[in-house]
Amino acid sequence: MIVRTVADLQGTDRHISKPNWSSTRLIVADDHMGFSMHVTRIFPGQTGLTEYADHLEAAYCITGHATLVFESGRTRVEINPGSVYALDAHDPHTMIVHNELLLVCVFSPPLKAAENANDRFRDTRAAP
Repeated sequence: MIVRTVADLQGTDRHISKPNWSSTRLIVADDHMGFSMHVTRIFPGQTGLTEYADHLEAAYCITGHATLVFESGRTRVEINPGSVYALDAHDPHTMIVHNELLLVCVFSPPLKAAENANDRFRDTRAAP
């Protein structure tokens, strides 16, 4: 049995922090569960294009509000508490975070502790 808390993982290689998001990896590849599970906070602003070429992701929104923009802006999806979204086709998307998001995310195949599914996920608010 595996039992962990977010607090247990603070300050370890399972807690990743970037300028516009942080992620605590509760379950990772070394746990041999076949998926990884993360608690992720995404701060307000717009992210750059994100595409997980090697991973599928499902995310459940606990708190916050964001808009996912797909297909060059033609498709927009609102994410609110209680929403789940699954990027089942490696869907390239841009996320506009209106209020800080708290998500529970699952990746398959699982991420390693410090691995980022996509380092292009970035804050573009300060871009010229």
